Amino acid sequence: VDKVPYTDEGGAVIENIVRGVIQLGISVGGFAAEPEPVVSVPLVADQSAIDRANRLFPGVEARATLAKAVHEVEVEITVSV
Repeated sequence: VDKVPYTDEGGAVIENIVRGVIQLGISVGGFAAEPEPVVSVPLVADQSAIDRANRLFPGVEARATLAKAVHEVEVEITVSV
């Protein structure tokens, strides 16, 4: 995106970008899909005038669960004749 407007719609763009990064992390096995990741973006009305003047958009939060890895596998094989 060339420009993200400092509006609630711009906040939605930020949210979609963060969700996209998390989804990429899920697709490569870094994050777990369950529990579902959470992204929180504050409303522009909740931003301070100083932050708006400085074009800073604080308060974006994301939570995702790290996908753990398998280190060992036990396999039981039964052979019949």
